[in-house]
Amino acid sequence: TLPAFDRARYKIDKLKEERRDLWIRIDTLRYRVRDANKFIVLRHALRGVFDVDHLLDEDLKGLVRLYLRARRLTEEIEHLQELRQKRKQRELAAMLARWE
Repeated sequence: TLPAFDRARYKIDKLKEERRDLWIRIDTLRYRVRDANKFIVLRHALRGVFDVDHLLDEDLKGLVRLYLRARRLTEEIEHLQELRQKRKQRELAAMLARWE
């Protein structure tokens, strides 16, 4: 028989695809941004030091937005993987309890 459809696994895979596409766009845009301080700007954006909308350079603003989205996707993927792992452990424990 086929294993049951795993919605969490499906969602994780879709989020990973989206994140991979974002990284391609980030890599492309990274070379268009000429600002030597782009990594400092990214670091401050991750810390929430400023509002991204206040950036004047549209390419840099786009780069920061894409990077922040990729980070949020990574956090969501990690959260879903953790929940999935806990569910699998509960299912295994229940299966072992039935055998006893």
